[in-house]
Amino acid sequence: MEESLAGDTRFFKQHSYVVLKQVIGERDATRYASYALMNRQHPDYYLEETNRNAISRYGDALGESLLRNLQSELETVTGLSLLPTHSCLQLYANGAKPERRVAPPACEVSATLIIGGDVVEPWPIWLNNGNEEKAIDLLPGDMLVYRGCQVEHWREQLQGEFWVQLLLCYVNADGELAHYRYDGRRGLGEQQNRKQQDRFIELRKEFDSALAAGSDRPCFCKSGQPYSACHGVLQQAIAD
Repeated sequence: MEESLAGDTRFFKQHSYVVLKQVIGERDATRYASYALMNRQHPDYYLEETNRNAISRYGDALGESLLRNLQSELETVTGLSLLPTHSCLQLYANGAKPERRVAPPACEVSATLIIGGDVVEPWPIWLNNGNEEKAIDLLPGDMLVYRGCQVEHWREQLQGEFWVQLLLCYVNADGELAHYRYDGRRGLGEQQNRKQQDRFIELRKEFDSALAAGSDRPCFCKSGQPYSACHGVLQQAIAD
């Protein structure tokens, strides 16, 4: 059994993953799937990932809102205080076969929320947590939460027309990767400046240390604000 009872963190701590059933309802999942598919009509909305037979949207507005709105549920089952980094809406086409991988640091705690699909058979996520390889079957509305940087994950080849899912990524607020919060952005909802991303993440680490020592310098992004009120913010309202 992969599910965790409310407030019970033992399964996640022991296995490094847990399944949450129906974190969004079937109707909401259907609406989100329609939204994701209709956005294919807008040029440049999605990034083409031809090597993975997929398209994706970084920081999709609905994804960013769920990133914050589902945070408390993830904290409950992981026992961690989390900070969001980013979301990614992903659409896979027939024949897609995501490779074995572990996630980058910004996905220290990852959550894959199933939105929907038109498939011949279930498309499970395979996990290797170091002790066993296990296939996890998920229905629309279900979510797999796992230690992204530790647990190897992959899928076999997709048989069907399409598959829609949402990737939500977080870091431990009390851990060594907390400077990855917002993935180098000032806050949720902003699109990524990939030219500055890595530099801003490293600068946030430096400025976090300075702030902890009592030095609140002007923010490195040249906004004119003190760091604590700009890129130094730990939690930000979704509407800010």
